[in-house]
Parts: sequence; structure tokens; C-alpha cells
Amino acid sequence: MVVGWFMAVYYSNSYNGSKVRELFGYVAGESAPIKSVLSWLFWVALYAWVAPVVVKLADDSDPDRLIAVGAAILVAGIVADNVNLWLKQVGSRPRYKYLITLEDPKSEYRNWWQMTPNLAGSNDNFKSWPSGNMTIASMMFALPMLTDCLKSRSEGKNRASFIAACAFVLLYGYNRIHMTNHFLTDVCFGTLITYLIYAGISTSFLRAAEKK
Repeated sequence: MVVGWFMAVYYSNSYNGSKVRELFGYVAGESAPIKSVLSWLFWVALYAWVAPVVVKLADDSDPDRLIAVGAAILVAGIVADNVNLWLKQVGSRPRYKYLITLEDPKSEYRNWWQMTPNLAGSNDNFKSWPSGNMTIASMMFALPMLTDCLKSRSEGKNRASFIAACAFVLLYGYNRIHMTNHFLTDVCFGTLITYLIYAGISTSFLRAAEKK
């Protein structure tokens, strides 16, 4: 629950938070502060229901496994995000949407392996590879671990959750390319890196829990 409230604070200050404030009709310096508070409560409500639902649905007969799964998802998410941020600086690849604004796009185009470390800095135009959004979207591959912790679990649910995760990642990846934010290689590497990190960390955490 506490983590959920922390995420509410985080997202209320993000790009998504600004869009929610717009939905509530809040304009900084003009609208009543209560509208800003309501937009924050939206995120609180969005995250607050997760804890009671998990308590209701999760099988607590093996608490070590539950802790291992939760820790694996949390640690893998943090590691994947930071690896992605580091690689963006190492690669500093120009985004497609930036290139098409130039008179001669070919002059600055680079393949993913043609790296110019630290050129990006804080300039988002040079943070194309790997896709950070795909790092977030690929967290969906943790779904089979979650369905395997349900009181009512089965191989069918695991397969269905994995297929749903794959479909979501594919659609999300297509969207990132279609919106000219990334090249195909950006999307593929963002997904692959996150998947490998999740697979490695979750396997090690679950094996440790089983040994215990």
C-alpha cells in the first residue's frame, strides 16, 4: 500500500500526471488547488486497490515464494530501467522523429552499433536506443510469475498470461515505431534486455526460495 502511494506521488508529477490534471480541468496558477489534489487522489485510488486484491487472490501457503516473486519483479524493474538509461547514454542514437526534422537526415543517422557515448546528455533527441518505453512494457513478462502465485492456478492461465504479455509488447512496440519515436532495433533491444534481466533475476530468486 505504501509503495502504491509512493507511485501515486511519482506519477502525479510525471507526464501522465499532467494529462490527468488536464482531465480534472486544473490549470496551474488559475484553478483551485483542490483540483490538483483530486488528480493526485486519482493515482492513489488507481494503486490502492492492488494490495487488497493481491491479499484476496494470492496463495499465502508459501510466503517465501510470494516474497521471492515480489522482490524479483521489483529488483528486475529497477535493474532494467537503470541498464536502459546507461545504454541510452552509451549509444546516444538520434531518434527517427528528430532525424526527419533535418534537411539531410542521413547526415546524422546511425545504426545502433555506431555509438557516440555521452553525446545525449539531457537531450532526448539522442536517446533512441534502446527503447525505455519497451523496458516498461516488457515488465508484462512477469505476468506468468504472478498467475503462478494465485490460489487458483493452472498451466493454462500461465500460458494465457504469457500470450497476453507478448501481444501487449508487440502492440506497444508497433506504436513506438508508428509514432516515429523509435527504430525497430530500439524496440527489439529494449524488449530483449528487459526479458533477459527478468528471466535471470526471477530464476535466481525463485531457486533461492525453493532451497530455503
